Amino acid sequence: MDAVSPAFVAALAGSFQWVVTVDVWVDGQLVASGLDVSDGSLTVDAGQAIRSRVTLTIQDPDGLIRPTGDDSTISPYGPELNVKAGLRLGARTELVSLGWFPITSVDVEQSWRTYRSAGDVIRLPSGTVEVEAVDRAQWVGEARFEAREQPTSGTVLGECARILSGVAPWLPPSGVADQSIPATVTYDDDRLAALTALAGVLDCDPICTPSGSITLAPRAWGDPVWTIEGGDDGALYKWHRSATRDGLYNAAIVTGQDPQYGLAPKIGRARQTDGPLRYRQGLRIPYFQSSPLLTSQDQVDAAARTTLTKQLGQRTQTVTVECSPNPAIDAGDVVTLQAARGTVPVRIQQLSLPLAPGRMQLTCQADPTLLGQVA
Repeated sequence: MDAVSPAFVAALAGSFQWVVTVDVWVDGQLVASGLDVSDGSLTVDAGQAIRSRVTLTIQDPDGLIRPTGDDSTISPYGPELNVKAGLRLGARTELVSLGWFPITSVDVEQSWRTYRSAGDVIRLPSGTVEVEAVDRAQWVGEARFEAREQPTSGTVLGECARILSGVAPWLPPSGVADQSIPATVTYDDDRLAALTALAGVLDCDPICTPSGSITLAPRAWGDPVWTIEGGDDGALYKWHRSATRDGLYNAAIVTGQDPQYGLAPKIGRARQTDGPLRYRQGLRIPYFQSSPLLTSQDQVDAAARTTLTKQLGQRTQTVTVECSPNPAIDAGDVVTLQAARGTVPVRIQQLSLPLAPGRMQLTCQADPTLLGQVA
């Protein structure tokens, strides 16, 4: 969660004035500011390589921002959006950067306004511009390796910095312990897949920060960053929970790579052996994972145990929350949710933040046991 003032958090539980600003930048230069956004949303999905997507409806009454060529202010060939959202708190406005988003598509709905002046008919273009944009992981996905590569930095964080050099800004993560990687690893052409695999070695995921840099975020749950309370003095409107067999795993199979090419790959296995969800007939559901960074039997065995433990810990129920829009939170954040008989921590997997006044939708995961105790 981004840092905001106590007054900002308190205002979310009452009445507030929602503020959104959108600026356009090209090659580090501001080319347009204060776009007239009539509708739009930010969606973030922690399970996707490109996590964040923005859709905007921009009013263009004078036809000044509609794209007319490859070098137009609004086009999918270089311009990116810096989107901010926040609250007007009395005499001041507190904004949070939602990120930097390269434009990927533009759709123009064009109309004409007709004027008569001194017998002449003057037609001026107007209309709306629909824009879609995604976070800077798009740059990494597009910048594929021109040939197969091998690591040269020796460590995971060193390799992340190297493969992002000249592609996207890199911010070394805080509190993440680095590890060495074998020189026998080979990257195929997918740079984003290589970055994701490197992050996975440290049990992290690559994310884009609000300032536009790429860093690594731990997959482990953190401490709650916001309490969503109900009632007249709370930001919570409603929530409901659901359970499904989808995503249930009770075994893990991890495949590595033998350092001597041509030999059989290293395979590690782990299974749940007790409880009602143990690995047995009618419930044999293995989770598969592979990494060329795992080169010994001990490594793949340990990875299988770790992966199974993680899958067991991820046996969660889905909780859908409708609440006041808080632009400071992100997918991956843990928040405390008020329930009928107490509170329960939930982790945000997906969020949809309206860029026009409206309610925010959160899809969260919660421990079924803890949820059952308070729901």
